Amino acid sequence: MRPRELFGVGVRILAVWFWTQAAYWGYFAFIKSLGNGLGNPNISAREDVAYMVLYGILGTALMAGTRAVVWLAYGDSPKSDTPS
Repeated sequence: MRPRELFGVGVRILAVWFWTQAAYWGYFAFIKSLGNGLGNPNISAREDVAYMVLYGILGTALMAGTRAVVWLAYGDSPKSDTPS
């Protein structure tokens, strides 16, 4: 794989990481809404939901815009060197 393709894979892995963070914050928002006292009491359930939405949007934006991010980092793809 070329560095350009590996960078695209890295961007997609980062998007999946953001989705796991969204699941983490969503889980704790749900747990806190049950009122059983688990989780960090200094962070409210509303803040947990806000973080969940933020990370969900970031993950979706990165996954949908991977080609744009790779283009910003590497520019246009190189032309083929093989004569036609």
